[in-house]
Amino acid sequence: MKESFSSLHDPLLDPSTANATPEQLAAYKLWLLNRRKSLNACKMEEGQSVSSHVVKMKSFIDWLECLGHPMPYVLAVNTILGSIPKSFNTFVMNYNMQGWDMTLKELHSMLKLPGRMCLPRVLLKVCI
Repeated sequence: MKESFSSLHDPLLDPSTANATPEQLAAYKLWLLNRRKSLNACKMEEGQSVSSHVVKMKSFIDWLECLGHPMPYVLAVNTILGSIPKSFNTFVMNYNMQGWDMTLKELHSMLKLPGRMCLPRVLLKVCI
């Protein structure tokens, strides 16, 4: 199932007020759960710009953090890696097998370099 990024930015319910009813809190939790499910369902189409896709994914991950629900770093990386097409499988395999530990910014930079996707990180820094 391919999910639209636009469905992630529905109007925000604010349960933080002291006047929030249990029903409003339950609705907020359900709304937040659905946003996380939508983020996990987002998939990059083959041929789409990996840069714009990663930027959009990162913006929604940051948005969840602003709402007070940060996504753990490892989960954020795995969500992005799981959203890219099969043409990046070699990169994903190397990322996991070599134990690369990159920031989301470094991951974004590596994904933009298709000719160097398989190089170890040390060699990549020398090449750039």
